[in-house]
Amino acid sequence: MSGRLAGGPPRAVLLDLDGTLVDSALDLAETLDDLLAESGHPPLGRDRVATMIGAGVAALVQRGFAAHGVPLDEAATAARTSRFMELYTPRATRHTRPCAGVATALPALAEAGVPMAVCTNKPQAVSERILADLGLRGHVRAVVGGDCGLPKKPDPAILLRALALLGADPSDAVHVGDGRADMEAAKAAGTRAIFVEGGYAGPADREGAALVLSSFGDLPEALGLLDAGR
Repeated sequence: MSGRLAGGPPRAVLLDLDGTLVDSALDLAETLDDLLAESGHPPLGRDRVATMIGAGVAALVQRGFAAHGVPLDEAATAARTSRFMELYTPRATRHTRPCAGVATALPALAEAGVPMAVCTNKPQAVSERILADLGLRGHVRAVVGGDCGLPKKPDPAILLRALALLGADPSDAVHVGDGRADMEAAKAAGTRAIFVEGGYAGPADREGAALVLSSFGDLPEALGLLDAGR
């Protein structure tokens, strides 16, 4: 699905990371499976872990252990999350690649002159590294990660911080994502939301989207930015 975003081109574009800009599911799954193996649990695999992505690393770790019937208290979650990051950070781009359409659409959006920021529940440093390793960091003006001291999406705080960094008003912005947390965060922040299919969420998670795209590659045209001369 595509079409044009109602209300005219936005003055700022906020972008989710995992499942929207990059397909990181295999690296995340292999790391989680290695973490589980250290406690004697069998692997979950890429497809199952993909459904657990989106609420941050701690939630991913909790969901992975819960899948084996092992609830984690706060202390255990903190310890295993720290270990997860030790395992994950050196190999964060072993298999991770830009999602379909990103390699061409993101530069086109930057060339159109609209300011962009990445808003992710993933920690800041590894998010910056992934974007840099994949040649995407130079196209966005800011990255706001999930360890910046603000509540994670679906809370709107990360989006509002990014908008402040861009000097943009929520009513003049759009948030692009692949999950329910993105749609809910956009609504709470007062921005329009665009849902991109092909990520880690299902059709039910697109509720509240002003527009649904089959590929990130459709985004520049959908925003009306290229022919608007911006």
